[in-house]
Formats: sequence, structure tokens, C-alpha cells
Amino acid sequence: MLNRDPLFLPGSTMVRAWGPADASGNRPNLVPAAANVRVRQWGWGFLPVMDQAELGENGQVTLEAVKGASGRGGDLCIEMDTDYGMMTSDFIPNEVCDFAQGRYGDYQDEINDVLSINEPDLFAFTQVKDSSDYFKTVIGTDSYTYDILTGWIANEMTSTFNKGKHNPLTLCLDFPSLSASTITTAAIGLGAAGLLGGPVVAGIVTTVSLFGASLIEKDVWWPDADDSDDTRSSRGVMTHEYGHFSMCSLLYAEKGPPGLTGLINRIFEGQADSRDDEIAQMCEGWADTFAMQVVGGSNYVDSLNATSGMMGFCKKSPCMDFNYVGAKDYLPDDDFHDELARFESLFYDAFDRSDSTTRFTNAVANGDYWRANAAGGGLELSPTPYLTNQDEKVSLPAPAWRTWAKHWLQHGLTPDHNDVMHGLIDTMVDQGFKWCDVCDLLALHDKNTPTTAFPADPTGLPAPTIDQRVTRWDTCANKSPDIKSWLGPPPAPALNMNASCSPCPQHNFVNAAGACQACPAGSIAHGNACIDCGAAGVAPTGEQCKIIVG
Repeated sequence: MLNRDPLFLPGSTMVRAWGPADASGNRPNLVPAAANVRVRQWGWGFLPVMDQAELGENGQVTLEAVKGASGRGGDLCIEMDTDYGMMTSDFIPNEVCDFAQGRYGDYQDEINDVLSINEPDLFAFTQVKDSSDYFKTVIGTDSYTYDILTGWIANEMTSTFNKGKHNPLTLCLDFPSLSASTITTAAIGLGAAGLLGGPVVAGIVTTVSLFGASLIEKDVWWPDADDSDDTRSSRGVMTHEYGHFSMCSLLYAEKGPPGLTGLINRIFEGQADSRDDEIAQMCEGWADTFAMQVVGGSNYVDSLNATSGMMGFCKKSPCMDFNYVGAKDYLPDDDFHDELARFESLFYDAFDRSDSTTRFTNAVANGDYWRANAAGGGLELSPTPYLTNQDEKVSLPAPAWRTWAKHWLQHGLTPDHNDVMHGLIDTMVDQGFKWCDVCDLLALHDKNTPTTAFPADPTGLPAPTIDQRVTRWDTCANKSPDIKSWLGPPPAPALNMNASCSPCPQHNFVNAAGACQACPAGSIAHGNACIDCGAAGVAPTGEQCKIIVG
């Protein structure tokens, strides 16, 4: 499979970004393995004959042809129907043919050939294979079959929901509880309440009635209209869409059909144009974090030193490791994406590592797979890592995706800030991270945190100092309403915790080495300092100053 994405070196092959190298020490080439490859011929001049076999993981397949018989219908075809995905324009799986038409004549001799395929549907389908493999191998859970609807019906559906634009939509309608009839009922109800425009409601109802619920109840609508060419040629947009599917899969595996009901509200939240579009932020943030792990790029946020366009592929530090806080530090005139960047960089930080030891292994990595080619012309594999910042300690393992979905549903079904963030924090605690560690991460993505708590250089950072940590703890405990509601109170109200987050004894502050140290007489401890009680006759009692009279 050739890489169709114009951001990459021309003529480059499609390779796996995550995971170990192949037996030759190279990045594994990606192919739509397990799909049936077929040789089509006219036997005896008039009878249609065919042989088929599954494409191997190594991209090889062996077929038997009738000697002397001409090809038909493109000679070779690949059917997009496997355990991990199925692409269709109606009810039966689509085939891609014509990439070898007439190449082998009448099959007079044994043929051993290599085909370099550059076809958009197979390109997208191969991304599904790559994403499914990550879901099973790294996250460690079985994947459901990802059903993809393409063609003119997908064009109509995406245009209806996107006000004329043919942007792909992963609604997971192939799961129970997210059926087309449910969406129709919800649309009518929201329209009656004045929460959804009449033309949109009419379009949804008409589309469902015309095409039938069973036809459109696929997991993703993948349009092939002219204005979707950039999407279909992107190395990461389908991976991002699979990220949505991974969310649906984990929620369904955890709670069954009720686990998906909260996602319905995403459809009717309106255009993603406000900081209040919490469901869109959580859903897109999840999908982009998945894409960062699988392919090193994000669909919605082009972070610092990433490419721009359909996908923001990292090519230099700090990329997604930049700590966006939602204070117009991403896009000053776009509140939705500015807030989304805050949560995407937060989610990324929850999983990333401060070293590169898991790069090119079957584990969570940092997404620093690519670099700009020195001679220009596009992205290439980066032989060395560059996202190894140490600005906080939290680093979740890949199976924590499942725990995150579980805890989110324990707080509520709707993917809003409250449910999703509470779920993520519970997941960090499950992994042994203490209040101070979790606070360190959250405060880096909050506009109430003083700039002194951030590292001066966002590209190759040392661990934060105790001064910086105490400043972050103060944000979590006192300054940020969001974090206070998500995280709860600190272990020590005066914030005098040591580097391991254990409260110091009374009258002890935490020194620069992160250890508890006694305050001098006449002072009280507060975080990393001792506060002088002031006038004579004043002595510390507990952590308060007591004035002695007489």
C-alpha cells in the first residue's frame, strides 16, 4: 500500500508507526490483511471463473488462475470484508478492482509479482486494520467489526448532519441503542422543543425514511464526494474515526447498550463552536488521543510544531506535549478548538511518558514517530524520539483506556467534563498516582495556574521543582473551580506535603529537596515555606498563630 497522504514523502509506503520493527529491523508495511484477494477470468472464453485467498499479514497471497484465460472485471480484486472491518455502499461488501487490469495477459506462465496499490478505499481500510491491531495488541481487548458506509448514501447522510459538508461521522449505529430510529425520535423531540432547526429535523427524518434504518445503521459514514478527497487521502483521519469507535466499543463492553445512550446528545449539540460544547470536546479529544498513539497525529488540533491540514502530525517538540490551558493560547478567535486543545493535551499528558523506553514497543508511546525530511518533500520516520518531557509524573498504561471508560460510566452516561474527567482521575488513582501527581498534571492545563508553575522551556524539560509543585497544588486546592470539583481536597490543607504527597507533621514545611523540615519557633508551615507569626508573644499552636495575652 502506498501512502497517499501528501504530507509524507512521495512514493513512500504505508508503514506502521507503533509497535516493534519487522524481522529486518524496518517499520512493518501495512496491508489490508485477511481481506480476500480474487483473480477473475473468462474460462473457455465465456464462463466467469474465480479463485480467491486471504491476504497474509506479510502482504502475500497465492492464487491459481486458468492458463490461457483472459481476465475480467479488473483481473484482480480485493473484497473489504474481514473480522476487523467491512466497507459497503449498500448491504454487501465492496470490492476494489482494476489495479492490475491486463497486467498478466492470459496467464500463460507462473507469475511472481509485487503490486504497489494507490487506491483511497483500500488506503482507509488499511488504517482500520492498523487501528484494530493497536486496539487488540496494545490496549488489550477484542475489537468489534467496524462497519463503514461509503458512497452516495453516506454522502447524503453526512451532508444532512454537517450542513452541506461531507465530513465523516462515526455514530456507532451498528451497536444496539444507537439505531437510526433512536436518532429520528430524538431529532423530532429536540425540534419540538426548539433545540434543533426544522430543516435539520426534516432532513434527518426524510433521509432515514428514504434509505431505511438497516441500510444506514453502520458505525461510520465515510463519504466519497468530491470535497472529501483530502479526507480520503489522509493517513490519519480514518484512524481518528476509529478512535471514536474504540470509545463505543469500550463503553458497550462495560455496560452494554445503556453505555452508549449518552453519546446520542453529541449529534444534537449543534456546530462545534463554543467552549460549552462539552460532549464534542470529550469525544473528539478521546479520538485524537487515540490517533496520536497509533499514527502520531491529531485531526482537530494542529499543536505546536505539527503539520497543518487534515491531520496535525508531530514533527518536532513540543507538539501535543505543549500545555494548552484554554486561555486563547491555541486559537484566540476559536473558542471551541481553543478549549479542545486544552483537553487533548491533558489527555495526551495522562498517557505519555517522560522517556522513550516504550517507543516502538507494544505499549503506550509519545507519538513522536515522524520528522520533516531535511531536503523537504514531506514527513519521514524519525530515528530518534523527541517528546520526552518530565513536567509531570502521570503515565497511564494502555489498558487504562478500559478503566477510563468504566469509571466514566460510574459517574454518568454523558461524555461531559464532569463524567469523563472524574473517570480519568479515578483511573490515575487506580494506577497508584496520588493527589499531588494528579494535581500536577491537571494544573498544567488550567488557566488559573500562575506561569511560574510552568517550566520555562517546553522542549526537554527537567522535573518540576517543589516550588512549582506547591504552586500547582494551590491552584488545585484553591484557585481552579474545575479541578476542585474533579479532584477534591488535598491531603494537607496547608499544602505542606512531601515529594511523595504525604502530609508533613505539624509545624513542618516541605523543603527544596521535597522533605519535611521543622519551622522555626514563632512561625507556621504553609506549603514550601514558614510564615512568621510576627509580633512578640505569638506562638504556633497547630498550624495557626495564637496570640498570648498577659
